[in-house]
Amino acid sequence: MRRITSLTICLFLLGGTAVYAADPVISSQVSSVSNAAVKLAVLPAYPKRALRKGIDGEATVAFTISRYGRAIDPRIVSATPRKVFEKEVLDTIRYWIFDPARPVNCGTVEQTATQTFRFRHDSNRPVQIMPLVVEGVPTLPRPQQHADSMTQIRLADAAARNLSQAVNPRGLVPVDRVEPDYPEEALRRNVEGVVSVSFVIEKDGSVSEPVVVDAVRGSVFKGEALRALRRWKFEPSLRDGEAELRTGCHEFIFLADEYKRRQSDKAKREASNIRVFDTR
Repeated sequence: MRRITSLTICLFLLGGTAVYAADPVISSQVSSVSNAAVKLAVLPAYPKRALRKGIDGEATVAFTISRYGRAIDPRIVSATPRKVFEKEVLDTIRYWIFDPARPVNCGTVEQTATQTFRFRHDSNRPVQIMPLVVEGVPTLPRPQQHADSMTQIRLADAAARNLSQAVNPRGLVPVDRVEPDYPEEALRRNVEGVVSVSFVIEKDGSVSEPVVVDAVRGSVFKGEALRALRRWKFEPSLRDGEAELRTGCHEFIFLADEYKRRQSDKAKREASNIRVFDTR
């Protein structure tokens, strides 16, 4: 068994959000608080059995938005019909990321919130996200901000859970990163998910021993996540001039709409680079 240093590096990759809507609507009811807005939303999957039988419904989940913008202590407060959509909703809400509330002249604070998901099997958007309700004030999901700001929120969350310590900053960023492919069937059905993988960063910067530690719909996405991560390369981490091993943790977020957009942009770029020569 090789000796792994106790320092842990937490690495986070953020794709675009699958939710596109207006900027948050802030009511004057809470004039001293800037309410939380959704920065990253992962759509729950439509349960296969319900989809096959044409069952529609909705589920509302209540939770606390932590000071670091994460959904904690989620619980179902209403669901129609019962025991159909609850599991998918609970499995995904904990991966949402919010802008935490910021009282005037103060840091971030916790807030209570509720989120309703509507399931309509015959709609072109079978899973619909209703306006987020925070302390009685409705806000709408909005597009994700620049990845750098999101990374800071995630790193703050990691630090709060004592997962991140003072390490060589160069070790935090891969110098060669391969993005995972989106499973074809999942992409066709707009199935989304999250896969968290722990791994070892070798002295030469290569990745070894990747292990899935947490996942939403891991059976669908873990294969692609592991295949991509094995091809990553990091700048070797040094301590006192000597290369050393590190452990890492990376969260892959699979968002169907964002993947389709990136593929479309890539195709357009490639098409613009094609040269046509007249051989006559």
